[in-house]
Amino acid sequence: MLTADRFRDAARAYLIYGIVYWIGGVYLAWHGVGVRGGRMMQAGVLWIVLGLGIVIAVPYLLARRRAWFERWVLSRRDFARILSLLMAFHYERNDWTSGIEGDVRNGSHEDIFQGEATFTYRMTGRVRFYAGVQRSSRKQSFEEGIAKNTNVGIGLSGLF
Repeated sequence: MLTADRFRDAARAYLIYGIVYWIGGVYLAWHGVGVRGGRMMQAGVLWIVLGLGIVIAVPYLLARRRAWFERWVLSRRDFARILSLLMAFHYERNDWTSGIEGDVRNGSHEDIFQGEATFTYRMTGRVRFYAGVQRSSRKQSFEEGIAKNTNVGIGLSGLF
């Protein structure tokens, strides 16, 4: 497989991944979830437009060489490396509302920091070994401590 094909494959994967998540985000924003101030407020629309820009820009920059980008910003290879690194880390904030009287979570929030790494070793042309680890820390505003979670996985992948 040529190097250019790998970049095109990555661009296609990021495009599909981005479209799925963008559609999900628009759906949630349309229903008032995660948008500051209620249904489709200006801040929410701004984030939807920025998200669409990222969904289009990342595959555009990866799909083929762009002389202006490689001269003034980064090479495609370095851009793909940074993008992969950014995809490995995740931050999430969940704000809770509840109609249940006395619910301790009503008006509270949680912060989640998560990172993951997967290592691949090509055993043969058709068999690969995978090992991965995922680590997260969850802090809820109404509890004292931080909950930690670690997941480990191993596996084989084969082409038939």
